[in-house]
Amino acid sequence: MKALVLSGGGAKGAYQLGAWKALKKLNIKFDIVTGTSIGAVNGIFIVENKYHTLKKLWLKKDMYKYFGKDLKELNNKKKAVRIYRKNFLKGTGIDTSKFEHLIKKHVDLDKVYESNIKYGIVTYNLSNMKQEIVLKDNKHRKDLEDYIIASASAFPILEPKIIKGKKYIDGGYYDNLPINLAIDLGADEIIAVDLEAIGMKRNTKNKKVHVLTIRPKVDLGDITVFNKELNKRNYKLGYNDTMKLFKKLDGDYYTFKKNDLEKNYEKYKDDFSYILKRRLGINNKKVIRELNNIPIYKQVFDTEFDSEETMNNSMEYLGEIFELPLELIYDVKLFNHMIRIKYANYNEKKLIKLNSIKKLKLNEVINKKQVVKTIYTYLLSPVEHHKELYELSTLFPKEYMAAIYLYTII
Repeated sequence: MKALVLSGGGAKGAYQLGAWKALKKLNIKFDIVTGTSIGAVNGIFIVENKYHTLKKLWLKKDMYKYFGKDLKELNNKKKAVRIYRKNFLKGTGIDTSKFEHLIKKHVDLDKVYESNIKYGIVTYNLSNMKQEIVLKDNKHRKDLEDYIIASASAFPILEPKIIKGKKYIDGGYYDNLPINLAIDLGADEIIAVDLEAIGMKRNTKNKKVHVLTIRPKVDLGDITVFNKELNKRNYKLGYNDTMKLFKKLDGDYYTFKKNDLEKNYEKYKDDFSYILKRRLGINNKKVIRELNNIPIYKQVFDTEFDSEETMNNSMEYLGEIFELPLELIYDVKLFNHMIRIKYANYNEKKLIKLNSIKKLKLNEVINKKQVVKTIYTYLLSPVEHHKELYELSTLFPKEYMAAIYLYTII
């Protein structure tokens, strides 16, 4: 049986919606869904197959409306510490009654129980100081929605959920990625969507079970920041990362149309490799010996050097330096064009001076755009082994490789 496992992660949860969109497009169906915290909330809509309802909640609703101003105040680090301390000492938190009403309004228990998908969630019984597993069965039918809220009650941010006189809090205090619960329910194949949020994670009890994990390459933001634009971004990232994992899109940090990177490599590989090796001083034994101590260059001198991976990594890092949007699905020609425009519009005229490495200023180290521009300018020099260029290549290897790619495509 195939299971979908959804981790906790609060406001990061829009990423799971994007992953679900991709899984639907791939026509991957599940016999089991397990979740913790926001994963438990997302999971119940997946059991119902109510994609558009969940999408509306994540991308259209203003969640601050349902948690009040206190949740917004958590965006201020100093205020957040005070609120956490006060809530912890009093054993309380932000009122969740409006959020609870919103969830109950959109969950149809009849459809949940008509579904053939098994559903299980994790919460933590604060009264008994132990985890509690809640399953979609008749035993829990009456209180299932309450337990979902309990699983998502991220104390001391949110108030504990009272069920039958007992206090329950976020399941992440015991297991934030309930893979073992899915195994207990009969899963032999698992796709997990891990939001990489704070919480306990248990070792997988059965190593024979195949687990494929979808996780973000970038920071999705704070668990308390329910920003609509950030939600839209994370939703797209969840879709992109899932499609890349299943080899339907290309890229690592960025996302490209299928086969675009291969075409780009075929177009630029000769120029990229030639410039890279010539400028590193490929025929200078002393240079080779020194550069071999730097991992990113060591592979260049390896007989099995993968220039395609190196070029792709350099291209994506250049995109990161010039702050190209992460959530788009790029045509690689457009990606290169945007890099050229970004570089052309970068107006910093001052180059890094390297009379001595010891005199290098901290603000110059931090400004990666300036580093790339300096390296690129030295690359234009007809001198094959430029002293400053060599020093920059050893000091900033990633930026040097990015500048080589920039030189290649301009």
